[in-house]
Amino acid sequence: MTEQFVTIYTNLIIIPIDMVKSALESDNILCNVKGYDVTRPQLSFGIGIELQVQEKDRAKAEEIVKELNIK
Repeated sequence: MTEQFVTIYTNLIIIPIDMVKSALESDNILCNVKGYDVTRPQLSFGIGIELQVQEKDRAKAEEIVKELNIK
């Protein structure tokens, strides 16, 4: 059975997403970015980019995001 991914952080631009993703991955948390197309980044504006983690890592990931204090 595959672990479900849940959204733990959303932003309209990729830079904060990348910063949070790097912090989570450095703590060995698998991440998935949803809603961003590198070939058409302008499409993410208005719909948002989601950073997702596996459900089992949710609490730890949310704690890391809170500590980063990135808006």
